[in-house]
Amino acid sequence: MSLKKEAQASFFYAFFYTWNDHAIGPSVKKRHIRNPGVRLPALRDTSSPYEELQTLISTQSFERIAVNMSFQKPLQLSLIALALSFGFATQAVAAPVATSAYTSLEDKDCNLLSSSNNDENAPIDYFKSICPGRDGYLVKFAGGDIRSWVGLLKPGQKYDDGPDFYGPLMEGAMGSFPNVQGSKLEWRYSDGKLVAFILRMTAQSIEDYEKSIETLVVVRVDTADLSKACLVGSVDVSKTPNANVAARVIADDLKKTCP
Repeated sequence: MSLKKEAQASFFYAFFYTWNDHAIGPSVKKRHIRNPGVRLPALRDTSSPYEELQTLISTQSFERIAVNMSFQKPLQLSLIALALSFGFATQAVAAPVATSAYTSLEDKDCNLLSSSNNDENAPIDYFKSICPGRDGYLVKFAGGDIRSWVGLLKPGQKYDDGPDFYGPLMEGAMGSFPNVQGSKLEWRYSDGKLVAFILRMTAQSIEDYEKSIETLVVVRVDTADLSKACLVGSVDVSKTPNANVAARVIADDLKKTCP
């Protein structure tokens, strides 16, 4: 039995067995089934009430135990509600902890490697720079043809060999000629593991080129293979209250995975 189950069983036992030894224990075998369509596990005659609770908890949901067990005293109903709330609380504690960290994309913090501003023969506008990162990575910040995007670099890795998020960012920006608008990159973590990036982008509206659309683009990443990064969602800033929170909710939904 897991540590969480042990704690929950102890909580049940402390309330019910000490309050009324008929609420649990061998008598449970006679009274615990109210719905004949639901079968709870057989309990041993020699088992202690605490062991019986362990058996129930390890094999049944708390909701089912509550529904199928009858109690002789109204107070016991209140106690099981309290115990159930404890069970839910421990489940909530066990939920992944989501956190954010930020790195700068500002010119003053980045190292410009090359730019069309310094190349008279450049066929299109472009730039390549390296910005501070985290977790042993540097951030590559690049642009060309009125677009810009980010990617990652390991120290010593060639610029063009590092994975970039061009595809997901262009797809998620909701318009033409997407560009990085924000001055920082949000790194989103689940229990300390990097799971997503959130980046503010701006693009020309497809319906009206004189208007721009500002979007928070959420890119799912797996540090085991960063080349498989993909778009998992976008938030239209102008249409979404608390857009930053909405973007983090998307990032934290680990069911949204890459193909």
